[in-house]
Amino acid sequence: MKLSMWILADWLKKYQPIIKIEKGEPILRSARILSGDISIEKQNVYLAPAKDFITDEKDKVICVNGHDIILVNTTDMDLVLNDIFDAFDFYNSWSDGLYESVLDGCSLQYLVDASDSVFKEPLLIYDSGHMVMAQSSNYGMGSLDEEWDIILKTGSSSIEKLQQMKEHLRQSKFSLQVELLNLPYFKERSLQRMLYTHGNVAGRIILLEYFKKFRNADFQILETFGNMVELWMKHNMNANVMREETAIFKDLLDGQAISKKGLNHKLYTVGWDYKHEKVLAKVLISPEYKDITYPLLSRLEHVLEDCFVFLLKENIYILVNLFYLPVNKMVDILSDELKQSAACCGISFKFQDILQLAFCAEQCDIALQYSEKQKGQVYFCKEYALEYICGVLQSNASKASVHPALAILREHDQKRKNDLYHTLYTYLLNNCNLAETARQLSLHRNSLMHRLDKIRELTFIDTKDKSTREYLYLSFKIMEISDK
Repeated sequence: MKLSMWILADWLKKYQPIIKIEKGEPILRSARILSGDISIEKQNVYLAPAKDFITDEKDKVICVNGHDIILVNTTDMDLVLNDIFDAFDFYNSWSDGLYESVLDGCSLQYLVDASDSVFKEPLLIYDSGHMVMAQSSNYGMGSLDEEWDIILKTGSSSIEKLQQMKEHLRQSKFSLQVELLNLPYFKERSLQRMLYTHGNVAGRIILLEYFKKFRNADFQILETFGNMVELWMKHNMNANVMREETAIFKDLLDGQAISKKGLNHKLYTVGWDYKHEKVLAKVLISPEYKDITYPLLSRLEHVLEDCFVFLLKENIYILVNLFYLPVNKMVDILSDELKQSAACCGISFKFQDILQLAFCAEQCDIALQYSEKQKGQVYFCKEYALEYICGVLQSNASKASVHPALAILREHDQKRKNDLYHTLYTYLLNNCNLAETARQLSLHRNSLMHRLDKIRELTFIDTKDKSTREYLYLSFKIMEISDK
């Protein structure tokens, strides 16, 4: 593990150090006594009597790396050097031990327990559904506060706190560094390190500030620990212990069994009620533009707030809660983004029960299959469902199943140069409304009624019968597809 001047300053706190650190990057591998013939290397911290560099500091030792300086209250340079070597030994032993333990198949809880002596503060590891997967073992019931006790009992923060954190949780999933949280609804500050697998959120680490004030060193040490947890995740991909934020939706689309409790918890923490209407969108990218899939995925994650955007089998899916993102706004955002990416998308019917997600994906496919697939366009399944159904009927039923009245009318129209076939179809499309049908056909109402009488005379159909109207309508749709 590479240390920093911040970590060394924290380690040397017994000397009441004076700190002048500009960068404090974690680049240090060793320490050396500064002498005239030595070659300076940026990965070393160098020690010398402070009086050699600062006239008024006769009783101090200076530790230098670049422009970063630590002045310690002693003249015993050998003692300070040995203390610094102890720091390297301590942190390297810790990080190397974690690394070897991960390779040996240790548990996530082991990583936390093995780090208690490093952090000396309560630490928790959450999965993407905000359930606690591991936490500091040194703090039992009643040792910290009420919220900690709730976590011990339920494996999660209280619903009240999760609801209050909703906006923070949404924003923090784009954080790529350790950040200080000073949230008003928690008594203590905390440090947060987001966890990622394949660029997707898989959880977060929280270090609580209970017994000592955070220092810059804590940020860097937590970053190292986060790297070890992500390494553990990489080696335990099939353990289903820590998973990507959207893994549960991928399972639903794949038809796998899921935990309804876990699903409800995930949705509730982001403010999604099961009664909220939702839609699923599937983005279609032309094969020649497949290289834009990941950039588009990242872009959609940022512009579609309160949505779940994820990749499954090289396809981008978007789960939209219409309570937070109305249809019109969703279409505007998607159209703009898809135009720039030579892509289009299909939208499912509205639904409430998220367990129906796999059916909704099929609806997206229907919209994409029957649409024109023009870039930037958003196609709704409801606009193509009937065409799909008729296509299924056509492929599975012979023309003998079409109502015989259609053939009679076509034959009559060819012989007499009439338009009875189209008249009946328009009449059905308008729910047998005489006025609207006459308007669309540019006919007088009496002329339309004369045509309808002629149709009944030729075919003996009764358009007042609901089942007859439905049969006729589907027959027209089948013939319409056959004529294309």
